[in-house]
Amino acid sequence: MLWCGSFKNNWVSILLSRTCLLAVAVLLVASSMVTGCSGGAPQVRGLKYVSSFEGGHKYQLGKLDVLVLSGTYNEMGRQYGSLMMKKLHECVAYVDKLLAQPNAPVEFIDKINSNPLNRYPERLRQIVVGMSETAGLSVKKLGSIDLNYCSAEVAWGPYTGGGPLVVGRNNDFPGLPPSSNRFSNFVVYNPSDGSMPCAFFADVGSVAADTGYNSNGLMIESNDGLEGSKPQADRMLFALEMTQFMFDSANLETLCAEVSSTRPNMPQLCLVGDKGMGVSYELNFNDYRRVAPVAEGLVVQTNDFVDPYWGQTQSNSATSDQRYKNLLSLANQNKGNINVPTMKMMMSTPMSEGGPFRPGDTVAMQVFVPATMELWIAIPNYQDWAQVPLKALFDIGK
Repeated sequence: MLWCGSFKNNWVSILLSRTCLLAVAVLLVASSMVTGCSGGAPQVRGLKYVSSFEGGHKYQLGKLDVLVLSGTYNEMGRQYGSLMMKKLHECVAYVDKLLAQPNAPVEFIDKINSNPLNRYPERLRQIVVGMSETAGLSVKKLGSIDLNYCSAEVAWGPYTGGGPLVVGRNNDFPGLPPSSNRFSNFVVYNPSDGSMPCAFFADVGSVAADTGYNSNGLMIESNDGLEGSKPQADRMLFALEMTQFMFDSANLETLCAEVSSTRPNMPQLCLVGDKGMGVSYELNFNDYRRVAPVAEGLVVQTNDFVDPYWGQTQSNSATSDQRYKNLLSLANQNKGNINVPTMKMMMSTPMSEGGPFRPGDTVAMQVFVPATMELWIAIPNYQDWAQVPLKALFDIGK
């Protein structure tokens, strides 16, 4: 799970004209999802329009904030900072208070110290600089950390009965207070430099992300591996690398090459996929393995390295092995019939009932179908399962 640390009248007329023209274009391309121009922004079916700033737009999906940003990376950062100013300040204060406690997890502090802004890729640094310009927060405050004990499953072929590939993903973050669930958001970036439009589920202020999607139907997610490993001080946060991969990858072959060419700052399990298949990677400081599917048409991933190449490895989580077995069992019980409703049911099944869901520790659940761009998100005890109109959100930036 990622979380943060982290007019002039003539000008307004030009902005409103531009965004209304964009809305008309979207209507012609995706009229089933986008219904008109409201408040200077395309109105997207299923989302509540909230506000706009310099070409960026804020919506709500139930309680979940959804941002659609367009332009240069600095411009998208400025849009983010203005649209989320109040929540950014609340999040920074919340994190400061949490880290000031005497029992603050050492992993939090280690990862903050290993993630200075001067090590960010320039385009991501420009997003943070832009946020700072409009949110009234220093760039130092707008850092992000990544610590996640998670589960993921991809099913296709025999497991979906010939239906489209479907991905299930649970974000687990043990020890967070229940009030932290209000700091998640979903952000769509439509960059003007020719990079791939991308979307990330992350915490407010985070430009790094452990779960992401792009407009070509690619997805990526990661889970921490090997408990007790400290971040390598001279390496980039892996979640920042993942964000870069999605901006730069137009197909699964490129995405796989990006992952396999990278050595993380901490041991990671990384899952990537498109409409045709899912691929699991296990990455240590100095080596990696592309892990064979557990069965034809099925990939399961929790927090332990499972490739025999590694030999015996230390478990990252007391529940990792059980979650892995539960996901495999659920997949086999539903083999031939796994679709979106079935995957949502599987990812929502508590561990005590044979699933991966950990009440109190699972902070988010996602289900994605690359072939149709169908995406569902739930935040336990905060937001029930709701569909993100992902294709329409990408279309806004065209």
